[in-house]
Amino acid sequence: MTANQGRLEAILDREDAAREYEQWHARQTRSARDASADYLFSEAVARFTPAASDFIVGLEDIEVVGDSAACRLTAPDEPATVAVNVSARVARRIIDAIAGEHTLGELRQSRRFTSEELDRFLRATFGVLVFAPLAVKRLEDRLSGAEITRYPGSPYEIVRSYWQNMIAVHREALMLDPCSQSTPDAIRTLRKLHVLALMGDDLETYYLPSSRIAARRVSPGALLTQPSQTEPGQHTTRFVSGPRVNASLIGGELYHRVLHELSSDPDASLPDRTFSAEDGLEWGRIVTARADVDREAAPWFCPPRPIAEEHWKRLFDAYASAVVSVRGQDRAGAVAALARFHQRFIRLHPFRCANQSLAMNLVNRLLAQSHGAGMPHLILDHLALRLSESAYEQVFAVAVEAWVLPGGDPARRYGALIERKQRVYAFIPRISGCGRLEEAVDLVHAAPEVARLALFPV
Repeated sequence: MTANQGRLEAILDREDAAREYEQWHARQTRSARDASADYLFSEAVARFTPAASDFIVGLEDIEVVGDSAACRLTAPDEPATVAVNVSARVARRIIDAIAGEHTLGELRQSRRFTSEELDRFLRATFGVLVFAPLAVKRLEDRLSGAEITRYPGSPYEIVRSYWQNMIAVHREALMLDPCSQSTPDAIRTLRKLHVLALMGDDLETYYLPSSRIAARRVSPGALLTQPSQTEPGQHTTRFVSGPRVNASLIGGELYHRVLHELSSDPDASLPDRTFSAEDGLEWGRIVTARADVDREAAPWFCPPRPIAEEHWKRLFDAYASAVVSVRGQDRAGAVAALARFHQRFIRLHPFRCANQSLAMNLVNRLLAQSHGAGMPHLILDHLALRLSESAYEQVFAVAVEAWVLPGGDPARRYGALIERKQRVYAFIPRISGCGRLEEAVDLVHAAPEVARLALFPV
């Protein structure tokens, strides 16, 4: 395990052991803690932050235009023009100093510009015109950024602490072995991995997820046991308290209706739906409801509570089945078992936040063994909330077939995945633009290759 084994165990055993993280969370600005409109991180913006030990390098032939107050920067073959809140003279001095020969810490010691001016320059240019390629390569070599994001883009779009912590989870995921662990031990292992996801293996690399519930409070390693409470209202169901997971139809209602039809589960489009196993074990419900703080009613998923021992058993049974299939080189069996594990994890929603990140990390750990690589997260968690188990297995298998790209040069792999993302982003609006369900279904059947990239089982 890590050098902080004792501290990690203490976090699980004492409620106040993660106090430093919770104090840090409380100090974050409101804008940082609030769930953003882009909580799916679909916008192509730089989120990676450089460290003092990073070697900083800029693009060649950056052109500076401006005066003594501010300037604008451009580079050949780069369409974006970047506005920088430093003088043109200072910008040129910084550009001259950035050649990959100095770390950020060394640049801060320069007498030709101040540390504050350097910070303003980097806030505008980093990830666009200025980079830390060696730092990104070291992270990519340990865990591909394409496997920890919904849809791959520039690695500079990834929050650095998140990337580092996902590496720690990926490395320590071998601790979860339900084939040999008891259920209580497997639960404790999941809780340890959740701590790593939020605090890193040094327990000081803090990451704040962007979900709404994380904006209010985050408790690393603590299980979310509170039940969801709703009550009928005059016009719509009122959400009273407890956990609720966004179950909106990302990509548009028609996109989901077609996907639900083609996966033989049209009921997945219903505004309210309860999920139960054949023996009656409940796995949560979709409810269209409005809390007092909401502007309007929206679809939400309420996870099953209380979390029964049988929930945990079936979750870990699915993961154990995936492990056995991987060891037996049964790729189809591994994919089916991983679909069951992922859906059960997402529906169980055992932690306040980071459930999808943790679940997909575990999924990709086994996919890497069976298929040679993991895959982007896509919107699999949203589909897992709505689809029946058999329908979700179909869609999950389509995702594996369409998005797992093993081997090859990392840059080429990124390029191929980004090209697939662009095709999906162009195709889904065409679906949404159809006037009728039948028209949209015909469009899907007419373009099966890109349709499978969009997760249609055709």
